[in-house]
Amino acid sequence: MDKNKSMIITLGITLFLFSFIIFLVYLIYCYAYYDEYQENLYVDKFNVNDSRYLYNNFYNESNESYEDFMRPYQLMYDKNALKDIYYLYYKGKGLYKDIDEFIKTFYYGNFKVAHNDVSFYSIGKTNLFERREIKYKNVKLYNEFKEFSSLGAINNIRLKIEDNSEIILDDKVLTCVDNECLVDNIFSGLHVIKYKSNNTDYYGIINLKIDNQEIEISLLDSLVKISDNEVPIKDDIKPVNANLNKGLYKLNVCYLDSGCPSKMKSYVRLYEDGKVDYYTYITLDIAGDTYNGTYTISGNFLVLHFDSHVYRMHDYDTKQYTDIEARVDMEMRFKIENSETISNDSFQFKYSTE
Repeated sequence: MDKNKSMIITLGITLFLFSFIIFLVYLIYCYAYYDEYQENLYVDKFNVNDSRYLYNNFYNESNESYEDFMRPYQLMYDKNALKDIYYLYYKGKGLYKDIDEFIKTFYYGNFKVAHNDVSFYSIGKTNLFERREIKYKNVKLYNEFKEFSSLGAINNIRLKIEDNSEIILDDKVLTCVDNECLVDNIFSGLHVIKYKSNNTDYYGIINLKIDNQEIEISLLDSLVKISDNEVPIKDDIKPVNANLNKGLYKLNVCYLDSGCPSKMKSYVRLYEDGKVDYYTYITLDIAGDTYNGTYTISGNFLVLHFDSHVYRMHDYDTKQYTDIEARVDMEMRFKIENSETISNDSFQFKYSTE
């Protein structure tokens, strides 16, 4: 009898200690780990260049559209778009020494975003019963010359123009009073302007980066006269499409500082009919991202166009998986290193016969 009683007491103490340890681990997870991990995950997601994910997770009080977000994002992250602009408007005009200097000035994709480059907007607080929700508020970006820009919803931008002038910002004609044009809400970053002053047409790229910014349009370094520019882009750009094997490409190298997907499970699969599957698996989260769509080869770049997305998440509490399906409209680019290797700023994939 005493022996059974001792066993019960020992078992009770063991269960209590085990429960107490589990509770302590849960406390650490809630109050010391979760928030920091969530922020680091958002930083890693930004560096993967998933434009639709970024737009959906930016704090956007004025409800600017995805198209509004993509204007600066594409201009800052798409070298092909910048090349088109250079050859159409800037080549031979003397503002930039050559296309390399132009790209270094306006391309912001060479440097990965670090945690201290991102400011977050928090909703709620993490505690024992609920989790804090965060969104990107502002992300600092730098070009090759370490000049600063940003991505985020900003307000109260004032563009000052000359007498007898008008200005178009991203194909929208601005209303100006006393030579000042107020933009209430816009996504920050690089934007295109067309400026007409005293019957002369100009083109320019403008860097909007903070609230309450004031810019004198006539003093823009990028302002170039375009009245006599009728040269079509295609006369200057004649890319030859690279050769690339069709089939399975496995993740070979991850350039992210943290949150790298599994090399064993992550892949890109190119089909002969032009379709593509893109899958990444995060071991720590026990979660996978699957994108489906089509691909094209443009010069030395593999361009993936996705129209559907499935995010499979694992619930640590219930041990169940949940598939979150969504329609997307996004693009991802990889440089074709050779017929068996593709890479971007985040990953390198190698052709596999497995």
